[in-house]
Amino acid sequence: MAILMYVDNVLRNKRKVPIRESLVLYRALKETQKIFIACDDRAECETWMRQHNLKAFDDLVDGRVPVSSEILEVSQAEWVRSQGKLEMVMTGNVESAKELLERGFRTLLLLDPEYIDPASRPDNRNGRKSWDDIQAEIDKQQEMFAEDPRI
Repeated sequence: MAILMYVDNVLRNKRKVPIRESLVLYRALKETQKIFIACDDRAECETWMRQHNLKAFDDLVDGRVPVSSEILEVSQAEWVRSQGKLEMVMTGNVESAKELLERGFRTLLLLDPEYIDPASRPDNRNGRKSWDDIQAEIDKQQEMFAEDPRI
């Protein structure tokens, strides 16, 4: 079984930071499946993959494939399918997923939330307040509200 995974928006986000959950999925699938990695720039992608210890892929598909769609990701998937059986395509692009489904590809759409400020992330450990601090702040605000002559 062959799977095509895109680097951008699947293995890494827009800031080129690895998406941990995707890497776990990649490593799990790699144990039993043939993995093709798709990207725009082969040299940059190979460097990024090496830097993040992702060396065990079967082939790298770059932007130099015959154009069969306005969307590069769809053209890459068509090219991989022309080389042999392609069981699934993993993308993080909604438009690509739509066209891939229309063309008969089994598609897994991975959507990763973006946070403008890393401190806003739910898994951020910095800046968390203890329950006592939160309760003290609520009490303080309630006292200020009760003493406010404008109300």
